Amino acid sequence: MNCRRKIFAAPAILGLACAMALASAQAQTAGGPTLTDSQTIGSWTVHCFRAQQTICEMEEVMVERNSDTKVASVAINYVPKSNTYFGRFGAPLGVAFEPGLELEVGAFHGTNLRFGICAKDGCYVTGLLPSALMDAMKDPTVDKGDMDVQMIDGRKIQIPIALNGFADGLDLLKKWTLEKSGEGAKSSNK
Repeated sequence: MNCRRKIFAAPAILGLACAMALASAQAQTAGGPTLTDSQTIGSWTVHCFRAQQTICEMEEVMVERNSDTKVASVAINYVPKSNTYFGRFGAPLGVAFEPGLELEVGAFHGTNLRFGICAKDGCYVTGLLPSALMDAMKDPTVDKGDMDVQMIDGRKIQIPIALNGFADGLDLLKKWTLEKSGEGAKSSNK
């Protein structure tokens, strides 16, 4: 797993980012972390996994209906120490790296976002999420966003991101992360 290239990330968060991506990947294989909590809100599922520590994330997986195959995904983790969010935007294998990922949600528009991690299920743009993106995704007047990618054969694909349930899912993600990390108790004792 190559964790060196991050599109939104600050270097200090790099180790945490790699740990979250690895824990999520391990949770999907036998012998990985144990699922402790899961709740679906709209198009998003918030789940927590327990291994050496508990890691919670909120995820939307886009599936091609005819073949029931994962096409893309968006996963978000809450980072209590910095009160920020870390994201992972997944696209199918075969994407062209040079144009990167284009992300449009409401007033937020990001271009040439670099893929930094490829695994057997796709290529990912990862890093800290700007507040402008988070605000756009929580905006109740915005019901969807789009990820645009170019494939190595030149085809351009637009992948929709459904935002129904996003704001409520984000609240639950933050709540569970604080509870399970012990950060909630620390902040209430201050």
